[in-house]
Amino acid sequence: MKPLFENEKIVKIFHGCDNDIEWLVNNFEIYTRNVFDTARAFLAFQRIILNNKFFKNVNLPSLGYLSKFFLLVELDKSYQRSDWRIRPLTKSKKFLN
Repeated sequence: MKPLFENEKIVKIFHGCDNDIEWLVNNFEIYTRNVFDTARAFLAFQRIILNNKFFKNVNLPSLGYLSKFFLLVELDKSYQRSDWRIRPLTKSKKFLN
């Protein structure tokens, strides 16, 4: 993972990556380069382009919110709380009986 994340020629796209970047540094000494954060990009878009006209109550928006608002797509968040280290992923609460 280290060569991939530290490669400046590859753009890494995150959404709200503050904790992810800190986790990579603290646990693996990976110093991610060339990062694009969609949440921070939206905040800049909101402040500069929209002049806060439409999104006054949005601070750091969720990816689900932005996807639904701009793309009219509702993301499946059923595996968001799964333990991603375990394969296959743990069953989503949505599908548990």
